[in-house]
Amino acid sequence: GTATLAGGAVLHVDFDINARISEYVQNGVINHITGYTLTMNGHDVSGAYDIDVNDGTLLITRRPVNITASSHTWEYDGSVHTEPGYEVEGLVGEDAIAATTSGSITFPGETVNSVASASFTTGNANNYSIVTPYGTGTLKITDPADKLGCEVTTRGAAKEYDGTAL
Repeated sequence: GTATLAGGAVLHVDFDINARISEYVQNGVINHITGYTLTMNGHDVSGAYDIDVNDGTLLITRRPVNITASSHTWEYDGSVHTEPGYEVEGLVGEDAIAATTSGSITFPGETVNSVASASFTTGNANNYSIVTPYGTGTLKITDPADKLGCEVTTRGAAKEYDGTAL
């Protein structure tokens, strides 16, 4: 890098070209300063300055990823319903996560649809921090639009009074 100092001096700094980072590395990578030259009007004046050399650190932090179970609504039909869908937010490029959900519902009402498990199928899991708890969805069954027919008939009986229940 190059910087112009007070008085017109130009500081040229060479960095360690091996210090590159593109994925998460715990504690980062040291970026060493391998040399420097201070020039003024094209002349080396490095000896006239006290220069403190401090290496830097290159650091890539983990990217947060949110996984949320899908929601779904059905009309009551007496069947068990599940919703295996989920949404993943925060992945980069072709990285991918597979997840399973655990909610089920049979009767009218609502219940939670949760992410039961998740794992990376593509990419380096170390580059990410999966946010927990996972996001939830809602499974809901409504009453049918056309009420189901049901007829209840009790049995009849008769007897002459004798002091006992029928």
